[in-house]
Amino acid sequence: MRILIINFNREFANALEKKTFNAFSGYMEVDYYGPGYSTTHELNNGLKAYIGSRNPYDALIMPISFLISCLDEKSIRYMYNLHRDYLSSFSVICASRYSRRILDDFLDITNEVKMIFTGDIDTVKMRDSVHHMLKKLLDCGFYVLGVGHELTPIVDENRDIKFFGGFPLTNHNYNLAREYYHRWISLPSTAATDDELFFGNLENRSYDWVVPGSLESSYPERMRVLSLLKKSGYRIWDNFTDRALYQKISRKARWKYTNYNNSRDRILNTILNSSKMYIPNNVKREEIARYRESYQECLRASKCAYADGGTAKCIVLKYFEIPAKGTVMLGDYVCGLDKLGFTPGVHMIEASSENIIEESKKIFADPDKMQQVASNGRKLVIEKHTYRQRALDFKNALTTIKNGKFFGSRWEAGEFIIEPKV
Repeated sequence: MRILIINFNREFANALEKKTFNAFSGYMEVDYYGPGYSTTHELNNGLKAYIGSRNPYDALIMPISFLISCLDEKSIRYMYNLHRDYLSSFSVICASRYSRRILDDFLDITNEVKMIFTGDIDTVKMRDSVHHMLKKLLDCGFYVLGVGHELTPIVDENRDIKFFGGFPLTNHNYNLAREYYHRWISLPSTAATDDELFFGNLENRSYDWVVPGSLESSYPERMRVLSLLKKSGYRIWDNFTDRALYQKISRKARWKYTNYNNSRDRILNTILNSSKMYIPNNVKREEIARYRESYQECLRASKCAYADGGTAKCIVLKYFEIPAKGTVMLGDYVCGLDKLGFTPGVHMIEASSENIIEESKKIFADPDKMQQVASNGRKLVIEKHTYRQRALDFKNALTTIKNGKFFGSRWEAGEFIIEPKV
């Protein structure tokens, strides 16, 4: 099968997006079109001409981040985001010049399976403008590749709760996924890569506990759990190179930590004061690599790790990364974990700051059960939740679409189920 992905080639591309599409390339022929991928000649000729000059594609996929950038193309913040994520092979002007034309061509193309990939945004904070655009596209026959309604928590939109980056919570993804179930491929962009798997037994690990990830306000339970574990005398892995590398969002942090390319960038960033996660212009690849390796090391070296979905109570990557390392996962049993096959007491231990010490004592008092839970969690991830398996599930869904028999998809007890059209 042949897939065309329409996107910017960014220096700091969304990691989940990259892992998803890289996995696709192992089972399908994957091409890319857009600024940073295509030549100036190809961009000038347009998307329609590019597709017409090649063998037919089975699907055209556009990440929702590209769609959002086109909606915001007149925004100074959009221009700045392109600038900070630049790749030397194309400029901000080039990206802005071609993005709207690419979108117009994409919308105008007929007789092709067209999809929007929503895995590069948090489903619980979908903006109103994005919701309206997605609804229009679904009405026009588009498909969505992303988290389905059965994996999406229902939030109270009237409560003043902000999630990662300061965005309000919404039920837009849940409502769209239910209404357009027949056009929704329910595949999370969260999973484990094969190189993240680790088979070292728990007995030989040096640390009892680790609480990985950000400790900022969207994840208040993590700080509470970490504090309780420290007071209880456990050996805790806490050698992260920089927990806040991806969350330097305050004005003070930007001035303090960022090595700007020039004074203009510093001034512009300070003026915008964007309330979203921030990657400095000039972060070195080596710094990011050190951060990622320290994260992987903490899971390999620890017997237990805590996971939670933050104030949004949603599934995050840690629910797959922790068991992939053969580490015992204790944490919040958030919406959708049962659908993905996770059973408390079998693949993980359900826990919060209210009972974390009690549950920790129980599991450490029974080393055999501890190892069994860790092994069960890893086995589930290997069988159902690697990016390789996501790619195979997507290929099966796309084949069903091409055969005219697709009528939606869902997860049930760890199985990805494609509903046939009757």
